[in-house]
Amino acid sequence: MTLHRFALSYERFCRLVCRLVVIHALAVTYSLAGFVIFGIFPAMEAVVRLQRRERMQEEPLLLRQLPTVLWAEWRRCAVGANLRGWSIGGIGLMLAWEYQAMNVLGVGVAGYLCAGLLLMLMVFLYLTWANAAFLTSHLTLSPSQVVLMSGSMVIARPLVSLLSIVVSVAWAALAYTLPALLIVLGGAPVLYCLSYVRWTLGKVPGTHSHAYEIKEDTCGLPYAISPTR
Repeated sequence: MTLHRFALSYERFCRLVCRLVVIHALAVTYSLAGFVIFGIFPAMEAVVRLQRRERMQEEPLLLRQLPTVLWAEWRRCAVGANLRGWSIGGIGLMLAWEYQAMNVLGVGVAGYLCAGLLLMLMVFLYLTWANAAFLTSHLTLSPSQVVLMSGSMVIARPLVSLLSIVVSVAWAALAYTLPALLIVLGGAPVLYCLSYVRWTLGKVPGTHSHAYEIKEDTCGLPYAISPTR
């Protein structure tokens, strides 16, 4: 029985790795379709939407279905993903520039404190983007609701934020040690893990049951939200 379970677990692991390789290859292809600049953020959000679709239908898509579904999701979120991604990414790049300047100049304790604050702000922006990518794939939200809910979720769901940081840092360290993993798998494992954490621990309406009625507000926000189909 133990050997049988090991064989089944090994088969599931191999299937997952092959699936991530295919998804990464498709994401790179669709990023190139948007000339990278306008394709990378839709490609990443399309991966999140793909996992959400599989969760909702409670069974994984076939490999031959992945190109069509991922392309449809890429087209559906292209405009919004670019607006969210480059807005947050632009601010993050400016903060990264200031962070690097603070470290290079070395202006004493105050400089290091400012550098630490800038690092915390960059992490906050990263988590906000991850929350926005998940929420917009699962819920119908206005732009102001996306900003408020994504930002507040960073604070209101500390376990989700902590696990997101741990997963991202662990994958970055692993990819730095074994660069071939980044070539073969890219960011697909991280996106899947970030989505899984938010699906299981985010307490977002519609992620734990098929009942979509909201009995209490999410993250303390006083407005109703309806899930998308």
